[in-house]
Amino acid sequence: MNEFKLDGFWIDGGLYECCFLWVDVSLPVLHSSLSARVDRMIEAGQLDEVRQFFEHSIYDYTRGVRRAIGLPEFDEFLREEHSTYADQIKKKKLLEAAIAMTKVNNCKLASRQVQKINRLYTIWKNNTYRLNATQSVFNKSAWDDDVAAKGCRILQKFLYDDTCVLVPAGGPLLPSLPSAMTAVTH
Repeated sequence: MNEFKLDGFWIDGGLYECCFLWVDVSLPVLHSSLSARVDRMIEAGQLDEVRQFFEHSIYDYTRGVRRAIGLPEFDEFLREEHSTYADQIKKKKLLEAAIAMTKVNNCKLASRQVQKINRLYTIWKNNTYRLNATQSVFNKSAWDDDVAAKGCRILQKFLYDDTCVLVPAGGPLLPSLPSAMTAVTH
């Protein structure tokens, strides 16, 4: 028996019966989406937010909020920015490098998370349902059919042991359901 303890309950023969919905996107699409997200965050003012946490006297990015992706990557740029001899060309290159490293580190983190989910899937295979959301990245209306409706059918079957669940056209995708634990990543 594979048993796994998670926050006070056991899975697979343990204290609670669980159902996990794994919202998955192909890695190339995920990485492209993450890269575009970093660009949107920069446009929305991420650099100003990073500046609030930057301190010249601190070089340790191993603890607390300073570990967050997007903070250590901008260190060299922010040090140059505050330099009395700041070179605009060098600053521009450092900023571009910091943004590029933020994108790379976001993709690395996402890849590690997918690896962990795959490993957990081998343990919880009977309790985990993979919902492929790749098409919904390109076509937002695909989310309703590919993810939301399928997820509702899975939860309905899990909670009520129903063999068939119909979601009425134009009706709510989430029927009134009792509490259920779902694990979702994207």
